[in-house]
Amino acid sequence: MSMSAELISSTHRRDARYEKEADGPFAKTAFTVFKDQRSGTRLGLRFANGEMRSLPYSHLLDTHFGPAGQVLLNFSTHRVIVSGRNLQALHFRIEEESVCEIFERHDYHDLEPAEATERERWEIASYVEAISIEPI
Repeated sequence: MSMSAELISSTHRRDARYEKEADGPFAKTAFTVFKDQRSGTRLGLRFANGEMRSLPYSHLLDTHFGPAGQVLLNFSTHRVIVSGRNLQALHFRIEEESVCEIFERHDYHDLEPAEATERERWEIASYVEAISIEPI
């Protein structure tokens, strides 16, 4: 099974708990949100190499959205930096503790649609280029 097939099959088990933030194929999703905020207590990080981590929202001490398009998350034990474009919506959803999973992608330009109508939506959509995590 390919890595993308594994990612899709592993996340479909959670269909009842989350919904995609944006329209389009699942592989283009930057993050998912809980349908019911009370259903989630952890923030999942899904890396492009197939690695997965999760951290409890109860340990989230501080969030910051920087002008460089980065979202900085300070947990009691780790610091997470999410880099990409159009990440304001991601930051707002994290403040609400409604983000279920964040997906790291490295193929930004491969996703660029040819049709003008789809291109407009693509340009304003959230895109996560990199997630870095380090212990504090």
